[in-house]
Amino acid sequence: SDAHPSAELFAGDSVFVHCDAGHAYDQTKIGDAFKVVCTETGAFSGVRSCLPFYCDSPPFAAHATSTNSTALYGEALTYNCNEGYRRGITGVTEFSVTCGADGKFMDTAVCEAVQCGSPSFLHVTVPGAGNMHFGQSFTGFCDRGYVTSQGLHSFVFACDSSGSFSGVQSCEAVTCAVPAMSNVHVPSIQYLKHGESLTVSCEDGYHADELSSFTISCQADGLVSQNKSCVHSVFTVSGTVTNQWRVPIQGASVTISGLTATSAVDGYYTIPEVPQGSHSVEVVSSGYIQSSTSLSISTDTSHNPSLYKELAVNQWRWTLAWNSVPYDLDSHVHLGQNLTCGGTAADEDVEPCSSTASCHVYFPHRGSKYTCSSTCTEQSYWDGDCQRASVLLSNDDAEGNGPETVFLDNVGQCNGDIKDCMLVYEVKNYKWQTLGMDGAGWVVKMFNDQGLQHETHQPSGVSNKTVWYVVFTMNLKTGQVCDGWVDFSQGGSC
Repeated sequence: SDAHPSAELFAGDSVFVHCDAGHAYDQTKIGDAFKVVCTETGAFSGVRSCLPFYCDSPPFAAHATSTNSTALYGEALTYNCNEGYRRGITGVTEFSVTCGADGKFMDTAVCEAVQCGSPSFLHVTVPGAGNMHFGQSFTGFCDRGYVTSQGLHSFVFACDSSGSFSGVQSCEAVTCAVPAMSNVHVPSIQYLKHGESLTVSCEDGYHADELSSFTISCQADGLVSQNKSCVHSVFTVSGTVTNQWRVPIQGASVTISGLTATSAVDGYYTIPEVPQGSHSVEVVSSGYIQSSTSLSISTDTSHNPSLYKELAVNQWRWTLAWNSVPYDLDSHVHLGQNLTCGGTAADEDVEPCSSTASCHVYFPHRGSKYTCSSTCTEQSYWDGDCQRASVLLSNDDAEGNGPETVFLDNVGQCNGDIKDCMLVYEVKNYKWQTLGMDGAGWVVKMFNDQGLQHETHQPSGVSNKTVWYVVFTMNLKTGQVCDGWVDFSQGGSC
């Protein structure tokens, strides 16, 4: 011990010896001092040796183990963190604690679990998982429409000892096999991923729910939605063939896409097994003008064609057709004595054209031939030298978009004064108080025995306020037709 300097003692003298710090004669804090006596023989009694303290209660270090259980003063015990644990922010896995002068171990510490962080995986939801550490595990659920490579909707993963996630699986989009479908054009792809769609087209003459194509989609459960097969869709088309006077025509040939039927004595015909879709309808009968129309068929359909007699020399026919709005355009024809017009259009319900004794044909005269006597002089008429002009309004369409049809006989036979040999054709928007004429898009086509002779399209000057419009004026002596109002009696021409 260095606690006291050397001293000379005599028999019977005694001293207390104190061990240096961390030392004791019994290696415990209790024996850190002892008494030495000088005997008569000149020797010391009670002499002891000061040895290092003995630390025999090593500290508990959570999640760590030590190679030894005891140590002497100044010595250290080595600890190793268990797998998956580290010491504090330094991240070391091995550390030491020293036996101190007070017989206790110093610098005790614990090992903390390795941190993996918060899990985040593509197309995966992890309920309740925050910042994960070693030893924790959670279940990851694939988003709707996604599964693991084993076809599972979930997997269990854990935070491993290296600070990484183990057991993580990729969630990939569900795949749907494109099923076999009947009577369709074979799709170019065989698989769809969740959320993808594919339009499938039926073969010609086949339909699915009255449609020529449909769309299938890959669902989250791996099945295809709206899977259908196309069926052969055929329907019956029937009706009655009549002439412009609504008289049935026997023997008319009605053809729809290569399927032909002949009308009976009452004009009735029927064509079964007509495929769904848009078709051209041709109607032919001797002595009548051939009719060609289009027809869309998606159910059993009634179609009633109307044929017009072939036009003879000096006969004319014109038609008025328009869009669906306004609902009702009316045809007005003036001809004969002292015909005059105050202009080409009127924005009020005041007819532009009038005469003192003209013939006026409009919807009350529908279906009846109206002969105008002023187009021939009395003498020439009775002598048989002149045929009076006559007008027939065969169709007045009050609910559709035409065509309204007007027939005119004996053009070129008028031998009276030119004032009495003019005809004017007007169009009136019958429902002008609620719907304008500007969107009508009307078209007037004029025919004679030589075919189409004149065609007039609604001019840009027609507004939503237009009630009346003069479409054309005809010279009944020559058959000349001019757009709008032209007063031939004043030398007008076009």
